[in-house]
Amino acid sequence: MSTRFKQSLLLPLNDIRQALTRRWATLSRTGQRTITICAALLAVGLSWALVYEPIQSSLSKNRIRLQELRVQAAQMREQAAIVQSIRTMAPVAATATQSIADVAGLQALFGPKTIVTIALNPTPGSAASVATFKVAVEQVPYSVLVDRLEQATGRYRVRVLSMALTRSSAMTTAMAAGVANAAAASVTTAAPTASSLVSGEILLVDSK
Repeated sequence: MSTRFKQSLLLPLNDIRQALTRRWATLSRTGQRTITICAALLAVGLSWALVYEPIQSSLSKNRIRLQELRVQAAQMREQAAIVQSIRTMAPVAATATQSIADVAGLQALFGPKTIVTIALNPTPGSAASVATFKVAVEQVPYSVLVDRLEQATGRYRVRVLSMALTRSSAMTTAMAAGVANAAAASVTTAAPTASSLVSGEILLVDSK
């Protein structure tokens, strides 16, 4: 920056400073004191609004954020502990987890009018468990039920352990035990027709 340019900037500033100095000298002591107090209050107000308040707001937000991070860290530690415990579980735990997941699949397959529950029965001499699924049906067309059973035995590798169905029209009970699939079930009384509405319970056993 050249000297001439500096002088062109400083001259107006010097003129303003000199004008303010002369104006200040013409004021009485009371006026000078009043202006000084007002300037001090203005400086305090600006410091509060521009410095102190933003810092306090930032600290408050940081404290809230820190608390949230602590909660998240605690949740992550809990999840890590759960994952570690699942990894170290015995094979029976993994089998149980898969079987419980199959309940949701069977429930979706048979539809909302069906209730699917599970029982895990320990196998003698083994750490594994055998899953038994109870399928409670109500007012379902027999042909639809057979079709869904065939899908279930093919998709989830289960077999029909027993079946007790009541035909709604004639109150006839059909029972079968130890069959490989629903279509091969032996019926002790008159079997329902394809269009019959049936209700009852079917037991499926895990054949994995």
